[in-house]
Amino acid sequence: MIDEEKILREKMPLAMSLASKLVWQRNVFWIEYQDVAQEGLIGYLEASRRYQPGDASLNTYAMDRCNGAMLDAIRPPRSSIRIDERSMCSMDDALDVVGDDGRKW
Repeated sequence: MIDEEKILREKMPLAMSLASKLVWQRNVFWIEYQDVAQEGLIGYLEASRRYQPGDASLNTYAMDRCNGAMLDAIRPPRSSIRIDERSMCSMDDALDVVGDDGRKW
């Protein structure tokens, strides 16, 4: 079993440094770099739990996930609403609104 506290102590400085550089380089000052570092550490821990010895070392495997988690954290939120452009009406159709009494507005 992995010692998660040890990993956090060892990787915290690296995560803070990477997060600071990432926030600065990408000009995403709407999020604190400490929050980005925390997301990276969570990604590192999750990767270390799933790690299966193989081609890459644990550190290489987990750092890729750490960086990915940081990038996910700074990515702007996307709307969950998808608009089908084919179903959109034209401006003329939108202006032809009819009220309950049958009169156009």
